[in-house]
Amino acid sequence: MDLKVEPKEVLDAYSTPIVQQTAFWSRVKERLGMHSCAFEYSVRNSDLYDGVGGFARTNADFIMFYQYLNAEDYVAYVPYGPEIEPLEDRQGEFLEELSEVLRSFLLRVVWLSVMTSTGSRTGANARTLTAQATGWVRPGRSIRRYS
Repeated sequence: MDLKVEPKEVLDAYSTPIVQQTAFWSRVKERLGMHSCAFEYSVRNSDLYDGVGGFARTNADFIMFYQYLNAEDYVAYVPYGPEIEPLEDRQGEFLEELSEVLRSFLLRVVWLSVMTSTGSRTGANARTLTAQATGWVRPGRSIRRYS
């Protein structure tokens, strides 16, 4: 799967009717002691859907929220995101690939949780990377990318 992910400012997140994926919600959660970071991603349409040819891509973003549990660990999750939904038989592969790519931006991911826009939970355990996704991460007050 050809998936590219880059960090972006939360205030630059795309407009969406999903309130939990907006800069407004990020500010609300900040008042409750949670932090947030946003990511832009791009994926080839042919990797998500049948009957799509060429090199057209879907560009979208999501906001990840995280809260420190102690000085070293925090829990991270992506509520109702990512917003796009591939064909059912490709959802697992898409979320697995997205989880793997996100790991390169975080110091240590143990568990990452994603809830789709339809309300169904999907994602992947960081070890098995199969069906359901949320994340424990070591501190690193800034997102870092490792090559």
